[in-house]
Formats: sequence, C-alpha cells, structure tokens
Amino acid sequence: MIPFSDEQIAKYLSNELTEREKEKIDEWKSASASNRTQLESIISLWDTAIKVPEAEGAKPNWNAFEATYIKKQDSSYLSYIATTACIVIAVFFGFFNSTPNVTTAETLLGETKTIQLSDGSTIRLNYLSQIEYHDFSDANERRVKLRGEAFFEVASDKTKPFIIETNESVTTVLGTKFHLKSRKEKTELVVTEGKVSFENPSFPNQKRILTKGQKSAIHKGKQPEDVSDANLTFANAWLKNQLIFKQTRLSKIVSEIETIYNTKITLKSSLNETKVTAVIHYKKPLDKVIENLTSSIGLSYKKQGDRFFITD
Repeated sequence: MIPFSDEQIAKYLSNELTEREKEKIDEWKSASASNRTQLESIISLWDTAIKVPEAEGAKPNWNAFEATYIKKQDSSYLSYIATTACIVIAVFFGFFNSTPNVTTAETLLGETKTIQLSDGSTIRLNYLSQIEYHDFSDANERRVKLRGEAFFEVASDKTKPFIIETNESVTTVLGTKFHLKSRKEKTELVVTEGKVSFENPSFPNQKRILTKGQKSAIHKGKQPEDVSDANLTFANAWLKNQLIFKQTRLSKIVSEIETIYNTKITLKSSLNETKVTAVIHYKKPLDKVIENLTSSIGLSYKKQGDRFFITD
C-alpha cells in the first residue's frame, strides 16, 4: 500500500507538491521495484484520464482500464486504485469545471507588457515572462504565478493579501511596489515601496521582511538570502527598456544579451572576467547593441551569419 494520502497523490500527479514533498514520494518510489510498479500504474491511469475526449458525455475507457490494471492487482491495491480513479475523475470533471478561468499573459523576446488586474493592481512584465491569474472578486486572497520578471504595483486591500508564487518562492504583500525576477532557478526581490514578506515554503521559519530600498534572493532549494540594500536606479532601469551594469563581468553581460535577443555571441575567453560598466538599450537592433558595447570599452567584433564574435 502506498503510504501517502489521496490528496498527496493527486497533487503529485498534477505537479502541485513542493520540492520536498515530491522528493519524499520519489524516494519511496526508488526504495523497491514493487513501490515503483504501484506508482507507475497510477501514473498510467492518470495519463489515460487526461487523454479522455472533451466532448459532452465522454467517459474514461473503464473496460481497457480493467483489462490492464484490475485483473493484475490484489484486493488491497485494487481498493487504492479505485480511490485514485475517483480522484482523477474529480480533478478533471469536477474541480476544473468549478475553478475560475485562469488568465495567462506572456511576453516574447525584447517585449514588455502591462496587465491591469480586477482589484486595481498593475503588473508590468519584462521580456520572456509569464503571469497566471484569475478574477479575485469572490476570493479571500489575490494569488498569481510568475515565471520570468515583473514589476508589481499592488492595490491596497488589508482583507485580501496579494501572493505571488514562483518556482522557488512565495511573496506576500497587502499593497506595495516591487520587482520580482525568477529565472534560472533563482528568484530575486527588490522593494521600491511598502513592506513585503519573502520566503521559500521549504524553510517556513526563514521568512524575510523587506521594506523600500531593500533586496533579497532565493536559490532553488535554499533559504532566502539576508536582506541588503538595493540600487533602485538599476532595478528600475528595465522599465525604461534598459539594463545597467556596474563593474560587471563581460561574460555575464554577454549572457544577458544572448537571452534577450535569442542569439549566440562568442566572447574571447581572456575577456570573460573583464569588468565593465555599461547601459544596454534592448529595444535597439542587436547589431547596434553589440557595436555600442564593444566600442565603449575598446573592443572589436565581427559577424558571421547570425553569430557574433567579440575580440580585443
């Protein structure tokens, strides 16, 4: 018998567990071949359910399920499979039908976008970012999910906390302004107004409280970094389609340009650690950005096809 609750299994199948909760189930699965077989059978059931046609009246293929699973299982496991089947059907034919429609907004390379929420809050997405949210009218909280980078101006409502989830963090506010960036398994927070709670759910006793002009960060699987002072001029630069670098490794600047423009730039290895202060205007054409960067620090570049090469 699987030593986890029905709710835990359902959340595991729908990828809603925390990293630590998922690890516990994965550890149990790896403990024996029998455990692995049981969990894989339930995963197969889940996969079968999500392939059910959406036409009205459509039902899972129970005959196929019985032939594949039930005849091979003992009575105790059969009971668990039946329970799990109920969870699958409840999720797909009940829960999703009663959940408010989720709205998704996203940006492409070099693009920014402003979203106005129903509560009066505003979200400005930076390039290659995505936000998910729904109508907060009948909810007791305002919850959104972020991938990428955004600037939040949260309308004040002391009865409904505003909660932002990323892969690494949970940020909670009542009404404030702040930057949140979640890329490459790291979430960074800079507060420009008000007070913000910042935490990794896996470390509930390590919450950080930030106020105006402060910053913190969370790396995947780690507790939040200590709160420190932030440079708001640098943090706000992308709102003007700029990136400001101060004594930053050239290799890091090049990597950022590669991400923004979805391109490949080859930097001479001896230049990787060169410290550079520069302003990148990423609404400009890539050729112009490379030209301005290299000329400002006395370097040269050449272009072959779609590839750039920076040398001294």
